[in-house]
Amino acid sequence: MNLFKNKKAMGLPMVLGIIVFVIGTTASLLTFIIFQSNLVEIDIKQTEDYQNAVSSVNAALQIIAREQNLDPEFLDGLETYFNLSIDAQDNGVYLITSLINTNDQVISYMSGTTGSGTITDQIFGTITGDEDNFELSPLITPTSMLVAYLPDYLNQSFPWLNLDSDYQSFDQVMDFIEDLARSGSGFQEQNANYLENAWQPTAWWHTYIDDDIKIKNEKRQPAKNLTVRDGQILFINGNLELDDDGIIYGNVVVNGNVKISNGGGIVGTLYASGDVVIEKNATFGTVDRPTFVFAEGDIEIDKNATGYGYFLSDDFDGDHSSIKITGGVYAMDDADIPSRGIAENTDFNSDLLYDFAIPTIIETEDGGSGSSTTSFKYTFPKLN
Repeated sequence: MNLFKNKKAMGLPMVLGIIVFVIGTTASLLTFIIFQSNLVEIDIKQTEDYQNAVSSVNAALQIIAREQNLDPEFLDGLETYFNLSIDAQDNGVYLITSLINTNDQVISYMSGTTGSGTITDQIFGTITGDEDNFELSPLITPTSMLVAYLPDYLNQSFPWLNLDSDYQSFDQVMDFIEDLARSGSGFQEQNANYLENAWQPTAWWHTYIDDDIKIKNEKRQPAKNLTVRDGQILFINGNLELDDDGIIYGNVVVNGNVKISNGGGIVGTLYASGDVVIEKNATFGTVDRPTFVFAEGDIEIDKNATGYGYFLSDDFDGDHSSIKITGGVYAMDDADIPSRGIAENTDFNSDLLYDFAIPTIIETEDGGSGSSTTSFKYTFPKLN
């Protein structure tokens, strides 16, 4: 302060320079703050309504399950309080819906009486999904299958950890696996370069990666495949993309979208929280190791795809005469299957389901043969 009070201590040009600098810095800072504020407001508008819808549906589901009450008057009260709709379906399942806007909504399914039965009573084996009497249970989703499989996988892989399963969604599964990796409990955490920079990308151990993965081919080098060793699962908290002719071998869980470029394929099991796009000339599994692709979003397969495979998604787009699939296609909404249909896999071996990262037991509204009765099962709320 004394420096400014003493007029001889600082020349006028320096004083003006400091003032201009301060004003310029302040203006730039204010501009940045306003810009950031606008971005935050835009992000909130895009996500807050969605988060509120998910919270409302989830809260309603938990209250119904806790009270074990499907009385119409009770449900009407929940509809009013949470501003959502609860509608009984023909199969005894309830559809819970919360609108985000005129185009988007969050949905979940619930049944008051469910049974635990073998999954091959519902899908897989010789069930192609193209039968006249086939109806996919709304309780069978990629998420419900992953959540049903993980406890067995974790307990058999790491029996000394005595793990409790407390996850209902892809995000919660990734958080759970991330905690295990960062505490050194069974899993290894790697960065994207671990796979992207490898000559032939391979997950040698139970691996977790918190990043998008884009595996690109090198000039004048063989196409890069992504390989996960038998008995392991690769968890990717991000999107996955393979370059031309790249094939996924093994079991992979992706909390995002998956794109497999021209000439690639999958000879393994893939769980995805988003969409899966498989470009033309794709390779799928064999009779001994069928391909399994489970997407919470849509599955799109381009021309000239062949092999043994089973596909589960919201929508399935594979209506090309050059696609030859032996296995099954199960879509919650629409299934555009090849004009030649889907061939039955009469040699399906259900004894290998665990090795293929698939649960042998699943809960549905009717359970299937030899089922044991439970109650109040619901799917995690999802965008529709």
